[in-house]
Amino acid sequence: MIQELKKLNKIKRNLILMWIGCIIAWIILYYFAGFGNLIPDKFYSFSMILSSVVLLILFPFLLWFYFLSQIEKTFILYVLSIIKDWKLSIPRKATVRRAPWHIEVLPPQEFVFSSILPIYGNQFHLIDAFSAENTIQSKSIAQIQYANLSKGNNKPPYVATLITIKNSKNLNSTTCFKTNNYPPKTNKDIIQEKSKIELPKIDLNNAKENNIDVYTNNQNIAEKLATQELFTALQNIKEHLNLPYVKAIFHNDYIIFVLRQKGYNYLNYSTFFIKIPLFKNIDYPLLEQAVNNFKTLTDLANQAPEFTKNV
Repeated sequence: MIQELKKLNKIKRNLILMWIGCIIAWIILYYFAGFGNLIPDKFYSFSMILSSVVLLILFPFLLWFYFLSQIEKTFILYVLSIIKDWKLSIPRKATVRRAPWHIEVLPPQEFVFSSILPIYGNQFHLIDAFSAENTIQSKSIAQIQYANLSKGNNKPPYVATLITIKNSKNLNSTTCFKTNNYPPKTNKDIIQEKSKIELPKIDLNNAKENNIDVYTNNQNIAEKLATQELFTALQNIKEHLNLPYVKAIFHNDYIIFVLRQKGYNYLNYSTFFIKIPLFKNIDYPLLEQAVNNFKTLTDLANQAPEFTKNV
């Protein structure tokens, strides 16, 4: 692993040097093209725009994505070598757009869309997914991205991690618990975000005390699910990963946790909730943070069936 980290940091240094080289190349090109009259005047503006795009934007962009792909490979292999019960089911390159789910553990696609995704949106990506190797039919962790690409839309992209568990109990109902204590400066569109599914909101004293909103089509079931253990788990993972909100949805024999993120950031390896430093070397603490965060997700998946013990 030491060699892998050295390789990553070497790639990163080379990437920065190449980017600096691109800037120098552009300055040289500008000088000779402008003062050496090497390019006819009628092509000058076009050539400068093209060279600017290629040398200052496109080439560094492609280099950075290559670097991120190397990080992905290294981090996934390391995390899964520590947490051996889980495996990568869908690599990031196998992006799914408006296609059926490739993980059998997830409930019907129609329910996932209506219960989780906000009303706005027309572009859906299933970026990557992990599943429990010894019980592939029962647990999964999937990263999704959902956005409205229509003209004039300025709403933030919907980026979330889904923890899905196939439960042995069928509750024959749908209940949703959602944290409502948003971090400072949370985008108002995220605070006002609503999914397509319409469930009546109910008041439960213990939920209100824990900053949890409750929606259900069966109040009796919701009251039995509304345990302090569940509320503590939701608030703990929200605080640990610095999320705008967390949902727990109990739909028939499925339990789904929605970990809403602030938005897509290329410096944030979102599955493991870590940020890649620009000017510092990637070292073991970052790898251990990735393991710790992923273990937080898997612990919640393992704990989930206990939340239905009172039903």
